[in-house]
Amino acid sequence: MLNSTIKTCILLITSFSLSHAQISVNGVSIAEDGGGRPQGCSPGTYKPKSPAITNGSCIDLTQDYSNFLSGAFWYCTQIDLNESFLLNFDVSFGSDVNGGDGLAFVLQNEDVSDVKGGAGGGLGYAQGNNSGCLGGGCPITPSIAIEMDTWDNSDIGINDIACHHASIQTNGQTWPANTLIGPSCLLSSGAGVVDGATHTGCISWDPSLNELTLYFDGSAVLTYFGNIRTTIGSNLVWWGFTAASGGVPQVHQVCNMTLVTGISNPDCALVLSNGQVDLTSSCSDNKATIQWEHTLNSDDLEVNHFVLQYSNDGILFSDVEEIPSYNINGQSYSHQFSGEFKKGYARIKSLMADGTANISKTVHFECSDIRQVDWISCYPNPTEHSVTLQTLDKSIEMIEVVSLTGVSLKRYTSISENQFTVDLSDLKAGSYMIRCVSDQTKWIRIVKI
Repeated sequence: MLNSTIKTCILLITSFSLSHAQISVNGVSIAEDGGGRPQGCSPGTYKPKSPAITNGSCIDLTQDYSNFLSGAFWYCTQIDLNESFLLNFDVSFGSDVNGGDGLAFVLQNEDVSDVKGGAGGGLGYAQGNNSGCLGGGCPITPSIAIEMDTWDNSDIGINDIACHHASIQTNGQTWPANTLIGPSCLLSSGAGVVDGATHTGCISWDPSLNELTLYFDGSAVLTYFGNIRTTIGSNLVWWGFTAASGGVPQVHQVCNMTLVTGISNPDCALVLSNGQVDLTSSCSDNKATIQWEHTLNSDDLEVNHFVLQYSNDGILFSDVEEIPSYNINGQSYSHQFSGEFKKGYARIKSLMADGTANISKTVHFECSDIRQVDWISCYPNPTEHSVTLQTLDKSIEMIEVVSLTGVSLKRYTSISENQFTVDLSDLKAGSYMIRCVSDQTKWIRIVKI
């Protein structure tokens, strides 16, 4: 988050733009508030907070004329978290690898007229270096922040890791005690994102599941299960982005924001290229059949082939079948796969000529009662406090609770019973894996709420 390399800037150039960033809410283009009042924020508009400025279809949250800057912008009408939302956006973290610090998507109920957090490790929503803050104090509170962080400040106790990472923080605080989930690397490879490139982001909220997700460059990074309305203390919130630079000037930019509210099953999973895809499942004789219908368009002509993937937990997917691409613009064709799968998750991956891949939405199917076909059951799931593992006729020898990053959190051995209850009350809300060992091994995904 915070870095210490200092550059001196002598020349300050300030530009003003009459254009509006490309922001749409429920299909309506949003203009910048034109009142000229520092505290003004007219409903239905957006308001940059200096040094943030509109720059074409983007908002530059920080500038390259100085270090230790924090910027923000807010949409001036509250959204209702009793409704779902899906937000797609593009983002750039600058190009100077010697600097940070990152940016954050923030839902807050402090104010909308004049709110901004500190520079450096504050990422524009937290304390940071205690400079540049607006409102009642540096931390924006009450709030939920999905931070995308490009500087490791773990040496001073902040909840960071070495890779450029994401986490969900509460009430403008960056400490582990205020972390709902994370940190997790933004890219699974651990590579940096301060590369001058444009990256894609997607954030979704499903109030029916209390599920908040972040996708980055097409891959899921964070999935949190919990009632963020309770954390904020209201279902009505303002939303926006904040950012901050540290000891090195850095331009943080967010562009092409599209917010849709009140939709069924908000899903950040990529649709294959831009073609039309319909991925469904059906059951017959307690077995699943996966159907896939796809219409190719010009963007699909660079697809080498498609791959059907299967997972029993929705996290780890394996290839099942390779499907050729006919590369005929406008060609519609269908494919189906019938196997021994009774329950699980399926998706389609498209392999492009340049080596990249796109992932379709994921479908879940369950064609029989798990208690009849599985040797072990796990209930309740989701759970607030504990889960019980129970077998019909096997002795459980070992149970281990593991984080989604592979860290062992709890381990019980020499159980020798067919039923065992695991206390999860000390774990944060989120998803975990439980490994159960008898004469065979079973991994079960659980959700702590």
